[in-house]
Amino acid sequence: MLGDDLRALLGDLIPRDHARQTLADEYAALCGGGRAWRVMDLGCGRGDSVDLFRAADPHVQWVGVDVAESPEVAERTRTDATFVTFDGVHLPFGDETFDLVFCKQVLEHVERPAPLLAEVARTLRTGGLFAGSVSQLEAFHSRSTFGYTPYGLTVLLRDAGLELAEVRPGIDAFTLLAGGRSVCRASSRAGGRASRPSTERSRCSAG
Repeated sequence: MLGDDLRALLGDLIPRDHARQTLADEYAALCGGGRAWRVMDLGCGRGDSVDLFRAADPHVQWVGVDVAESPEVAERTRTDATFVTFDGVHLPFGDETFDLVFCKQVLEHVERPAPLLAEVARTLRTGGLFAGSVSQLEAFHSRSTFGYTPYGLTVLLRDAGLELAEVRPGIDAFTLLAGGRSVCRASSRAGGRASRPSTERSRCSAG
């Protein structure tokens, strides 16, 4: 149940089409439409999402990005995709490189989310999307650092130059207790540039 103050702040960011729990994987369906999407999986771990995106778009140009010391990276065995290691903040790509940045259950593990999200905005093309999910409460899992509320995520994304588009309930062990995960999709506002978050803002949403 939303308080009146939060409802006023989030407004149309809360979709009215349904209230069922949503998996971040569903955002892979955004790909396709007759062109090869360039997709970054930020915090890709073992790289399993490449199968998800190839099923949605056989021509997708998928790149998995993660830190070298990730426990999930240590479990990676696949060699049929492109993987890049980074320092946890600076993404080794040019401005406006990607159509979609996918980030599933990663931000809660990031120690410096603000500069990382600014890098996401920089590497998204104009009109690009930032989509994924984040835990609201995951206190004892794999170096979890932060727990996000829908409003807190809105502020974080806004400051990075991304504008929230929608917030939907996710599904995990804490959904019934604390609202679970926030699923977020962000896009660059038409006419703006995500590479300049201090002066121009993108669209973003949380769920």
